[in-house]
Amino acid sequence: MKIGFLTEQLDLTKEEAEKFWPIYTAYDNAKDKLSKKYEKSGDEVEKQEEKTALLKKYNAEFKKVLSADKVKKLYKAEDSFKKKLLEEYKKRQEKQNKKDK
Repeated sequence: MKIGFLTEQLDLTKEEAEKFWPIYTAYDNAKDKLSKKYEKSGDEVEKQEEKTALLKKYNAEFKKVLSADKVKKLYKAEDSFKKKLLEEYKKRQEKQNKKDK
């Protein structure tokens, strides 16, 4: 679902998609790993520093295969996707709560 959403939002060409997705997958995995690393630790400053370094690294990688405009759209599309998922989750929770009553 996420791949389709981002591909559509970024309007990736076939060539861009072939180069972009391996980089994005590595980026997404690195973000997950970072989140898990700090799940139990309360060091927010260190977490933010690592997050910023990760973002800088992958931002440069994305710019090698996408225009700066598409990289900007990527971050906006990620936020939109998260919001969409949260809305869907809330709707499902409301439906479940109504069923349970």
